[in-house]
Amino acid sequence: MNPVFPCVALLGVHLSEEKIECLMKQAIINFIIALDNDATRQAIRIARKYCINTTVLPLERDLKDEPYERLIEIAEGLDV
Repeated sequence: MNPVFPCVALLGVHLSEEKIECLMKQAIINFIIALDNDATRQAIRIARKYCINTTVLPLERDLKDEPYERLIEIAEGLDV
């Protein structure tokens, strides 16, 4: 997703304060947490923990497995 949006990889379902700070230093104030469908609850917990303006985007497939064209489709469907 990096060619389409500034992003960080969670490497699982954990989002560290360092990663949040890195994004905020880039003046990013709206966050999209995109995790597999089975991790939607964890995405909501992350948003609540850091009190950030967040959209939770449940995924059918991992973004790393999507072709570039599909990433563009996903990005165009986001309201950011």
